[in-house]
Amino acid sequence: MAMKRHVAGRIFLWMLTLLCLSAGHSAQAEGKKLMVLANRETPEMDLATLRKVFLGKVIRVNGMAVTPVNLSSGNPARSSFLGTVLEQTEEKYVNYWTVRRYIGQGSPPREVKGESEMVDYLRVTPGAVGYIEEFGTPGDLQRLSVPP
Repeated sequence: MAMKRHVAGRIFLWMLTLLCLSAGHSAQAEGKKLMVLANRETPEMDLATLRKVFLGKVIRVNGMAVTPVNLSSGNPARSSFLGTVLEQTEEKYVNYWTVRRYIGQGSPPREVKGESEMVDYLRVTPGAVGYIEEFGTPGDLQRLSVPP
């Protein structure tokens, strides 16, 4: 009996390892990286400040009002941003903002449907900061040097 449990446990670990490896391989195969972009007038910020901006804990950086912008739920770049930068899942992030809104501590960041809409919004909104999958920095935007 103990031997069967041991074998079953090893098989489970082996399958879990394969699942993790295949998920990591598919993400690498796509070769897409996340980059954080901002309007040219937006002040540079470190990772800790960027997190606070997207969590509604910081609204000004170096005296300038900052506006965080999210891609819509379900977008792969949003999932990547939430996981790597904010260290949250989509569900935790939505729940976080549901509670903050309920207790009167702000509203979630503006959402845009896609990356082209994100770039357009960042271009015309001083203080705006958002993210897209890497394809080259549009010339009229700045790439923030936070390591996502």
